[in-house]
Amino acid sequence: METDKKLKLEAARKAYTDKIKSGELQRVIPLDPIEKAKKNPKSLRAAINAKCYECSCYERIEVTKCTAKDCPLYDIRPWQREQEETVWRIILNERNRISSDDTSYLL
Repeated sequence: METDKKLKLEAARKAYTDKIKSGELQRVIPLDPIEKAKKNPKSLRAAINAKCYECSCYERIEVTKCTAKDCPLYDIRPWQREQEETVWRIILNERNRISSDDTSYLL
């Protein structure tokens, strides 16, 4: 039964990569906070997220660890309630996003 699931999963992955290679599907790459703010310039929340992201050297995890208590955005900074497990999920997502920018697999 387990091998049956693995075979179905492999078949689905192959179909997905074939569709990407043929151009039938386009891979969706998540936007970082700065790109989101540029797409929606009237959003105050997006602007705050982008500024905190920029100030933290483009590392979302660093925003959660922010110690700049004299910053006017400190009390409203994003990602304050991140738990330890969520922080690790963020790190993995960032690594996956960065590695997904490599499109050499499409060639």
